Amino acid sequence: MKMKLLGSVVTAPSASNMSLGTLIHVVATAATTLILKKESAGATIGTIYIPANGTIDLVKAATDEVTCPTSKCTHIAYIS
Repeated sequence: MKMKLLGSVVTAPSASNMSLGTLIHVVATAATTLILKKESAGATIGTIYIPANGTIDLVKAATDEVTCPTSKCTHIAYIS
């Protein structure tokens, strides 16, 4: 799958909306748990465990906030 880069890598984001990104590529540099919350420390939407060297592409609302220690995250878009 091809990806269009829409931002720079963010190391270990904490309560970040990732530049209002709606699709975030996440690479775990060590085992970690990603937490997704509504904006401004709102309710937790969900969590997901990512094993060391694992990757996920996270879909979120623009204002939702990502916290993901020991990770590298980038705002992306899919292209064909």
